[in-house]
Amino acid sequence: MMRTASLIARSAPLASDTFIYKILSITDSLISISSDDALRIVDQKTLQFASGACLNRTHPRVTCLESCGDDGLLTAGRDGLVRCWDQRSPQPSAELHDDGLVNIYDTSLADEDDALIHVFNHGSSVSHAGYLANDQIYALSHDEIFSMYTIGDADSSDSQERQDFGDLRPRLDCEYVVDMMHSSSPLEALTGAGSHSGQYMDLIPFCHTSSSQWSFDSSRSIRLPDCHGEDVVRSFCWNGESNVIFTAGEDGLIKAWQATAAAAESSTIQTSPKPASKEKKRKKPQTQKDAGSTARFNPY
Repeated sequence: MMRTASLIARSAPLASDTFIYKILSITDSLISISSDDALRIVDQKTLQFASGACLNRTHPRVTCLESCGDDGLLTAGRDGLVRCWDQRSPQPSAELHDDGLVNIYDTSLADEDDALIHVFNHGSSVSHAGYLANDQIYALSHDEIFSMYTIGDADSSDSQERQDFGDLRPRLDCEYVVDMMHSSSPLEALTGAGSHSGQYMDLIPFCHTSSSQWSFDSSRSIRLPDCHGEDVVRSFCWNGESNVIFTAGEDGLIKAWQATAAAAESSTIQTSPKPASKEKKRKKPQTQKDAGSTARFNPY
């Protein structure tokens, strides 16, 4: 029987036809970027948008949002700029392109050519990429092709080691893949797999099995029923302290979910401890420049 999570709160919707690209959990807040190019701060407990805490134009056509240290934020847009809000993080970062390349940079180096340390050719337009271990990154294409890459020495023959999973839709019994995020375990991640027709999203553990190999464990998945209705779920995150799952979608809503005790017990998500009687349910390679786009890209 499919384990489920229960809806516990939802935000007020954004303006009509405005959808949320991504949410991040930072301390007691959620940070969101949306199709109106705004960055907003949301209270995690009430899911209310904080008064006055809205940057109305982060970038022309904002596309990316990532955490940077404990409280810093990085944003990027189709203006070709990366902006750091609050503080700077001099650590290697991944850059993805619609030409199918994933570039790995050492951002402590000022010269872009010197900073480029690896290029992985995913073969199709990349929608998401990131680190799952210090030497391993994942890449997911807009047509749901998924691979893991091991970062080796640029001069060695195994520097492009790749584990291919192909199209994840039949493998995960879904219609689209939302993204992947770290879980409470250093050797596991959570994959968001959504369905338009079924109106749900499943959280499926992705586990490090041996050496550089990973596998999906659908037996421990958790379903979020009627997640954002027929609208695409664009992002999800999990607060490890409050043990709440947050989702955001093209309906302009942010929702909060609590896994049942039975679901949490067999997954990397844990419910808060309760008495038993009250138990509830990511030599120097050559680059390819991204020609960019003047229109917003909507893969769905």
